[in-house]
Amino acid sequence: MRILRALPRARPSVPSPRAARTTAAPAFHTLRPLQQSSKAKQEKPPAIAEKAKPTDLADFDVLGSTPIPSTNIEATLPRGFLLNSGLSIFDGAGALLVNGEAFAWRPWLAKRKPGMSEEESLTLIPALRPREYSQISKPQKTVQRAYGGSRCGNCVRDRVVRAFLIEEQKIVKKVLKEAGQSEKKK
Repeated sequence: MRILRALPRARPSVPSPRAARTTAAPAFHTLRPLQQSSKAKQEKPPAIAEKAKPTDLADFDVLGSTPIPSTNIEATLPRGFLLNSGLSIFDGAGALLVNGEAFAWRPWLAKRKPGMSEEESLTLIPALRPREYSQISKPQKTVQRAYGGSRCGNCVRDRVVRAFLIEEQKIVKKVLKEAGQSEKKK
């Protein structure tokens, strides 16, 4: 029986990073400095400002006429922070600066605008987890109302009355215009 030996494969001559580190010392750039002309040697370098003018920080006033805030953070707490004006900002509220005065800013607590539906109307649709919500019927998921239920009852009534009056006004204008044209023909 004959035993076949595998011939050694030719490997590419790319040194491994480890071999490169062990065999080669760090190379430094050893080029000679460029020959300077005699004219360049004779010229003196430009003089550094002999009288250094001190930097005026007022020149860097990037905020312009913005008033300086009258409140500073006095203490940082795990729930929020305290300002030296006596204002305490807690529960994720932001600090809103208006003309140098700080205010607690909670936009999520803003009152609903007129015309928006009351919160009671939102209780007609159950608040469920996605899987439970997918298992209830469509009539239980929606409210069929004018303006999609986004307006309160009083606002819907006002809009319907306004639309009716506008249509009536158009009809009156049309009738008066026809009456004026019929008089001109006679």
